[in-house]
Amino acid sequence: MYRYALQFDIVAKNCAEFVRIGNEDDTESGVPFTAEERQKLWDHKYEPFVDTILIYHDEAQDINKRIYSLITTEQLRQELEKI
Repeated sequence: MYRYALQFDIVAKNCAEFVRIGNEDDTESGVPFTAEERQKLWDHKYEPFVDTILIYHDEAQDINKRIYSLITTEQLRQELEKI
């Protein structure tokens, strides 16, 4: 995206090249919230942006359920082998 912005003179330099993130490992293993954390979010649903987090979280869970209920691992392997 930066290259596109640079090409069309939207930005003059890449400020992101100076950003360093110290922790490279994802220790969460793909689990966004525990049950306790979700309850805290629901308890504060009227705080700014909490409703957005709840919406995205629920949509992601719904999408994952749909994906895993529609196709088995073996079916996925077979489809990938066709590519």
